[in-house]
Amino acid sequence: SMGITWLGVDAFVGARPARLQRLDLSGASLGERAVDALARADMGSLTEIRLGCARLGSAAVRLAEAPWWPRLEQLSLERNGLRAEDATALFAAPLGRLEVLSIEDNPLGPLGAVAVTRALDGAPLRGLYMQNTDAGDEGAAALATAGLARLETLYLWSCGVGAAGARALASADLALTELDLGNNTFGPEGVRALARASWLEGLEVLRIPRNRLGAAAIDIASSERLGNLTFLDLAQNEIDVSVCQALGRNTSLAGLRTLRGEQNAIGDAGAEALASGGALEGLETLCLWECEIGDDGARAMADLAPWGGLKTLNLNRNAIGAQGAAAIVNAPWAASLERLHLY
Repeated sequence: SMGITWLGVDAFVGARPARLQRLDLSGASLGERAVDALARADMGSLTEIRLGCARLGSAAVRLAEAPWWPRLEQLSLERNGLRAEDATALFAAPLGRLEVLSIEDNPLGPLGAVAVTRALDGAPLRGLYMQNTDAGDEGAAALATAGLARLETLYLWSCGVGAAGARALASADLALTELDLGNNTFGPEGVRALARASWLEGLEVLRIPRNRLGAAAIDIASSERLGNLTFLDLAQNEIDVSVCQALGRNTSLAGLRTLRGEQNAIGDAGAEALASGGALEGLETLCLWECEIGDDGARAMADLAPWGGLKTLNLNRNAIGAQGAAAIVNAPWAASLERLHLY
């Protein structure tokens, strides 16, 4: 689609593709004329359109005039330079059938995020990808009250969500199985609220790295409502040994397959706590690079860990020497390893 011009789109539209159900023009650099052609297209059966990285800019607002727009079930608009005023115009009318929306990497800001959310109110939305949009606490609060009871996947990475936004999301009636709130600012207060969310029990994937959670991450680490969790990302959160102890002992995490805890200064004591608790026996991937782990921590993991199915272990950028490396390589559980990173 990279070489498509407005003339190509115009010719395509002129063919009246009334039976077309899915259209992908991602990366096509469409421009205003192509958008105008799409807006007047006779595509009565269209339910999915992908327009990511198409350089739509403010021209995107004309799509709202298309007869097929309100009938869409899947829509991708990522990386198009959409601002608050564009989103306000484009999403002025409800999208009551939409099931998946990708609108990440657009500078929507809080006002734009609120406008998008209002158009989704009551829709059967299952997936919302809004990362890198500066949605802020206002955007998060709008999502929480939008009647998205079927929402399973929510990405709000790097959106400026603080404690207030986290509290709002925690109180929402959602059906989440995957949540990405990484690289935000909600801190200890926010993670304590998230740990009380009613939808926590259904989560399979939780990504909350780079939020400066500190010791408050223990509220998640010790939660008894994580029985469905298979993936947990707590990287770069200033967590301490107490959090590692809670993780290592939490029998609700028996189904956890991936744990990311890199760039936390947990040291030897933290490594030992994760290994000796006995609850993380199902781990397949463990990332603890740059965690200030030395030979003692490596030996503790080698001797105490119940990781019989571990396939990937990343201990790069630690202080592990020859003795610690030898202990890891000769650990009882090392036979299952497929990838090992030690230096």
